[in-house]
Amino acid sequence: MEFKAMFMLIFVALINPVVRYDNHENNTEDNEERTGFQEKKMNSSEQQDESDKDSTIPPSNKKGKKSRKNQKKKKENIVSNIDHSRPPTKHYEILDIFLDLGMDHYNLYCNLLKYVLSDEELRQNRFPHPQTLSFQKNFRPVSETFRICIRCRESYEILENGDYVSSTKCMHHPLKAVFDEFRNGHFYRCCGVVRGGPPCVQSPHHVSLMYSKLKEYSEIQARKHQKKDLQNGIYALDCEMSYTTSGLEVTKVGVVNAQGLTVYETYVRPNARVLDYNTRFSGITAKDLAGVTTTLLDVKARLMQLFDSNTILIGHAINNDLEALGLLHKRIIDTSVLYPNPVNPLQKKSLRALAAEYLAASIQDNSQGHDCIEDCRATMQLALLKVKQQGVLRPNNRLRLSGVRNQCCTNVCMNYTNLRT
Repeated sequence: MEFKAMFMLIFVALINPVVRYDNHENNTEDNEERTGFQEKKMNSSEQQDESDKDSTIPPSNKKGKKSRKNQKKKKENIVSNIDHSRPPTKHYEILDIFLDLGMDHYNLYCNLLKYVLSDEELRQNRFPHPQTLSFQKNFRPVSETFRICIRCRESYEILENGDYVSSTKCMHHPLKAVFDEFRNGHFYRCCGVVRGGPPCVQSPHHVSLMYSKLKEYSEIQARKHQKKDLQNGIYALDCEMSYTTSGLEVTKVGVVNAQGLTVYETYVRPNARVLDYNTRFSGITAKDLAGVTTTLLDVKARLMQLFDSNTILIGHAINNDLEALGLLHKRIIDTSVLYPNPVNPLQKKSLRALAAEYLAASIQDNSQGHDCIEDCRATMQLALLKVKQQGVLRPNNRLRLSGVRNQCCTNVCMNYTNLRT
């Protein structure tokens, strides 16, 4: 009996740890299930609380507004940074005359300053000027719809809704009459007919230079804080234009730097309906303007970023370009004034004639029209050639340019007062 009792005690002692271990495993599993359920419950409750919070928060909170505004700004910046214009038509190399001068940008700027037109010269050459604009503001045309054709001098009308009204076609000569020494008379360059002879070209529409309503002008402003590469800029500007119901409008703009490299080139969508693309001179066709979204306001905004009041703008009869763009600027070098006609100072030479005479270059001889970048490079070369011919001035580089003419430039230029021809 004692032996059986001992055996039972040993057997029970051996079985109890296993039972306890099994119970412990069951308890841990139950606890894990309970904790998991509690965590799920907590997560669901937190999600509900967050959703409740989101539902209670008004949509006009500051953080939401800022994020939405930032997103809108990013989208607007992306849209504004997209250049809707076509890529540059050609790739050009650096001008040889720029390399021959071997001048840094600052010295070149100082040397070009003495060829900038004075205020009196700006008025004489009909540049957009605040004083002349005050006269235009006081001027009121007889009729807002009445027009006179710039080609044939016939009258026509443009109604308030933009409709063109005329019962006649435009009969004219596309080129002016010039004096021929051999024939001792004036003859049209387009057809060779004596001045006053029958027209050689017939166009379906009459056209005018400018419309009667006053254009809004913007003056190129000074900027105190700007990058070094934009300080004391030197650029050549040229525009191509087409005739619309509102007059002569810009349809292409080109800008090159002092090296002759393209800085900005774009087609421009006119505001009014095109009557004549003026392809013979502008090179613009309907295909070029198809799908163009860049407006004149976009171009003006871009040029206002590129230029400032100290920028030297170079061009040939650039007063027409500035007037068409609606820009006011005082620091101008006009090659039509820089290279006057010795025979008749009142009759300015064309850019084509100046390029052939001084640069031995043939431009504007393409039947497809002018190239604004090619014209810009030609005017830049003519300006740099004048610097090369008159001698290079070396101002003090430590002095900074300020105002209309810096003291360092004026002092150096005093020795060259009679060099300008």
